[in-house]
Amino acid sequence: MTVSTGEKIDLAHAYLDMDDPNGARGILNEILDDPDATTAERDSAAVAMDRVVAATRPRTKIKSLPERQAELQSIVDHFNIARQDLDTAKRAAQFAADTLKRALVQQGMTHCLSINVSRLRHI
Repeated sequence: MTVSTGEKIDLAHAYLDMDDPNGARGILNEILDDPDATTAERDSAAVAMDRVVAATRPRTKIKSLPERQAELQSIVDHFNIARQDLDTAKRAAQFAADTLKRALVQQGMTHCLSINVSRLRHI
């Protein structure tokens, strides 16, 4: 018994209606690969295949507003910690530059001040 392309399309739709997209996929691929299928039959199979793809696509969970707010707060907290770390690093670099400057002045090496201190300030 030969099954017509129209019956195959109906069968694929039945699989989709029963929430079995994988069952429909094989039938639809047969139709799309069939050289004897008409353009209308192939178009119908392509539309049904779009339903198969949509049904088998992983769904992403939409986060609730409180979840998104908590996520944003976490990002803000990490940003503030990073900013504090940067401020601490800047103060440490300034302290090191000032200490070096005092040491160079005490040693009478003021000619080195512009080179060494400017290098430290660009770190």
